[in-house]
Amino acid sequence: MATNLADLRVGLLLNDASFRSNITDAMNHAGRETERFSRKAKQNAKDVFR
Repeated sequence: MATNLADLRVGLLLNDASFRSNITDAMNHAGRETERFSRKAKQNAKDVFR
């Protein structure tokens, strides 16, 4: 029983680390895409009002 609990704990810790890594990657990607969108929107606004 203790071995099963230890295995479960290790599995949960690995899953948690993977989840946190995926969330961090997703947030970084979202930040980059937000910056990209902002740059394009500013450029489009400049082009419209020329």
